[in-house]
Amino acid sequence: MSREGILAGLDIGSSKVRMLVAELDSGLSPKVIGLGETPAEGIRRGLLVDLEKTIGSVEAAVIEAEKSAGVEVNSVLVGIGGNHLQSIDSYGMTPISGPGGRVTTEDIEKVLEAAEAISLPMDREILEVIPQDYTIDHQGGIKKPLGLVGMRLEVNVHVVTGKVNSRQNLVNALDSLGLEVEDFILGPLASGLAVLTPEEQRLGAVLLDIGGETTDIAVYYDEAIRHLAVIDLGGKDITNDLTSGLRIPAKEAESLKIQKGGVLGGIMDPEETVSLPSVNGRKPWKVAVGVGTSIVEATVERIFDLVRRELRSCEYVDRLPMGVVLTGGSSRLPGIRELAEQILRMPARHGFPRVLDGEGVELSSPELATCAGLVLYGFSGRRPEGPGDLDRGGFFGRAWGGLKSVFNRHF
Repeated sequence: MSREGILAGLDIGSSKVRMLVAELDSGLSPKVIGLGETPAEGIRRGLLVDLEKTIGSVEAAVIEAEKSAGVEVNSVLVGIGGNHLQSIDSYGMTPISGPGGRVTTEDIEKVLEAAEAISLPMDREILEVIPQDYTIDHQGGIKKPLGLVGMRLEVNVHVVTGKVNSRQNLVNALDSLGLEVEDFILGPLASGLAVLTPEEQRLGAVLLDIGGETTDIAVYYDEAIRHLAVIDLGGKDITNDLTSGLRIPAKEAESLKIQKGGVLGGIMDPEETVSLPSVNGRKPWKVAVGVGTSIVEATVERIFDLVRRELRSCEYVDRLPMGVVLTGGSSRLPGIRELAEQILRMPARHGFPRVLDGEGVELSSPELATCAGLVLYGFSGRRPEGPGDLDRGGFFGRAWGGLKSVFNRHF
């Protein structure tokens, strides 16, 4: 059964494909009515590498979500991410042409178009232009220039680019399943919308979304994305290091990571021993849990060391009083928050989706951050086709504005 008022957020990750289905209630917030989750195949570090396998994984997640929700889904909001994402700062300027020198929506559209005029290789395209602040006649720090008076309008933006074929391959895969792509939204932005508080976004914080094969880094300050990066390490790398370090099959390594993994003593007893199957038909052998923990900790340290290096290149690194927010599946590891604080030298907390309602669906899982953000963005209002809302600060300016009533209920 298909019905009006249904929103579906689809997160096609490197380890899992997840889809949340939500229904708008009386207007206060979306209510999640269905969830589908299946292992991801055909995706490598955020890029589609096997069309048929990807279609199969997505189809399984969609079927499960539709069955759970009791509705048919015809269109989806899709998160886009992966190590192909890159970001740069840009600048635009245009004369103000409105009557009496007032800034019009056309002026805002023109200045953003000017900021988008950057040189890119043929295999890359602009995925998102995030306004940071506007300036009118040398008066800076303006968030909403519409209607203000002046002669010259300027804007600083953060431009996110990606592989040209990344979106088209996903469109082709979803089209074969009869699904229309309602919108593409950057995964790190969607996750931030689900787990960050307005105060964190305003005062300054770092979002780390530790996924299967990549870790997204997003720096927020003064209600805007200031820095975005992706590093090529994630939860699967922890599993792979356990596999090679302990010489056990990948399936058992993943199970060991989930059941006994941890860092900084974040396990019950490091002297506890576990029996591990060997490879090539050899007999199982016993190993202290602490040995596996040391491998896990070394890999997580590598992730945080790369994050620290990346943050050093961000001019806002000393303006992040709210610290680090950890989300994504691997953020569940015991002790990971303490290790993040130790290496990054800033306070850290776990980030869980906190502004969605639902019955019979566990919504507090960090793995659902991107899906939850996609649904929340859909609830806040579709991406405007015209420039009428372009002065609201991009993705988050529009989304936060539409979600004030929801946050007031939960924070």
